[in-house]
Amino acid sequence: MKDESKTKKQLINELKKKHRQLAALEKSETGLKEMHQALQVALEKSEQRYRRLVGSVTDYTYFVRIENGYSVETTHSPACVGVTGYTAEEYNADQYLWFRMVYPDDREVLNEHTRQILSGRNPPFIEHRIIHKNGSVRWVRNTPIPFHDAEGRLVAYEGMVTDITERKQAEASEAKYRSLASTADLMYLLNRDCRYLFMNEKYLERLGLPWDQVIGKTYGELHSDESTIEFARQVADVFETGTSFQHEHRSERDGRYFLRTLSPVKDREGNTTIAVTVVSKDITARKHAEEELLKTLRELREARYMLIQSEKLAAVGQLAAGVSHEILNPINIISMRLQLVEMTETLSDEAKESMQICRDQVARITKITKGLSQFTRVSEKQIVTGDLNQLIDRVVTLVVPRLKVEKVRTIIRYQPNLPPIQMDKDSLEQIVLNVISNALDAMSDRKEKTLRISTECKGKKVVRLVFSDNGTGIKPEMLNKIFDPFFTTKEPGKGTGLGLFISYRIIQDHDGKIWAKNNKWGGASFFIELPVKHDHAD
Repeated sequence: MKDESKTKKQLINELKKKHRQLAALEKSETGLKEMHQALQVALEKSEQRYRRLVGSVTDYTYFVRIENGYSVETTHSPACVGVTGYTAEEYNADQYLWFRMVYPDDREVLNEHTRQILSGRNPPFIEHRIIHKNGSVRWVRNTPIPFHDAEGRLVAYEGMVTDITERKQAEASEAKYRSLASTADLMYLLNRDCRYLFMNEKYLERLGLPWDQVIGKTYGELHSDESTIEFARQVADVFETGTSFQHEHRSERDGRYFLRTLSPVKDREGNTTIAVTVVSKDITARKHAEEELLKTLRELREARYMLIQSEKLAAVGQLAAGVSHEILNPINIISMRLQLVEMTETLSDEAKESMQICRDQVARITKITKGLSQFTRVSEKQIVTGDLNQLIDRVVTLVVPRLKVEKVRTIIRYQPNLPPIQMDKDSLEQIVLNVISNALDAMSDRKEKTLRISTECKGKKVVRLVFSDNGTGIKPEMLNKIFDPFFTTKEPGKGTGLGLFISYRIIQDHDGKIWAKNNKWGGASFFIELPVKHDHAD
């Protein structure tokens, strides 16, 4: 009887214990619901406030022109008065006003940022303080965009200055609420071993796993080794330094971009980090918008570059018209003197042949000089049907003395019975001579120099001409620029940057193609394709 009474008493105690555990669980669930509601309210208030902040931001642009690595001119848009209190006229009247306006403690940081831009680097935006005209201290974000010429030299940079004072104030006053507002993003809690202690619903949805299959697992069990190593290092740094860390990363799961913030969770005394809170904000839309903006800026820079080049060509055209007239006068005198010399009966056959070559070259100079008028007006081409192999032979004959002097091994492979093409002979000879000359210049530092020239028929409608050398080659990033006007890799005074540009235009006029690429011999190869004369194309 006594044993039975004891058994009932134990059963009652166990039932009471279970009841207390159930009550505690219900209380915990109620607390979690209340916390979730508080987080939602805090989030909505924070979003509303940030919308007001973003809507009231003021910004303006500035433009700095660079010469020889130094800024020579700075202009500010009229909107600068809304940010700094000073007008654009005040800035233009006092070139040192901006420097004095920068908060003294931030001047060195801004100077270093400027030095990076002038040295050719492209640093990101910088946030610093300025002293407003009314004496107040304001925070601004300074975002520069550099512009370079065809040779990579910095010629200017344009920037935007945005007033972020209210945002900075909001960040300082609402720091204690950020952890609540961040529940709109992915949030999770980790210990030193990168083991999950907590996570919000959005993170669970992204993982596609229930709570009980994630809590207690490590970051490495759900991500790749490469991603885990880098992330574990960041978590360890937060535990070690006790400070927050923020960076952008791209998800290996679906390629989306996130701004990830790792923040320490301190003990009650605030001395020891006991966990790390991670908040990941999806910034994919922003990154795509930035990429589109950069693409647009590149297109604008290219359009601006082409506009400048067209203005240069117009100026060259006006100059060429005058220069060609001045050149023709002495050429006519030389031509007449050559005629008188040819009338001498004592000339040997070899001398007569040399005289004929001189006459031909004078005629060629005359035609090229007259061709300068193409910069200002369109002239008629002298189109004839001819053999490309014979044209190359004529040009090679002219450069044989230089080939011998520079000890260049020349390999020429012609396809026999090459179909005739329609051509402006003098223009094509000019191209062949220019390409050969460029090849010889590229091989100037080589001990053994080899120039390869070949022709072949591609199908029934196209004839291809190829020049190859074993020179220095062309840098990959320059292959798409070598046919631009005024672009040259030669030293100053050794090239105008117009030879390949003119060659490109001549080949276009012949309905052909010209391009270049690096070859297996270490140098470059130029390819020219020209259409076969129509009655031989079928």
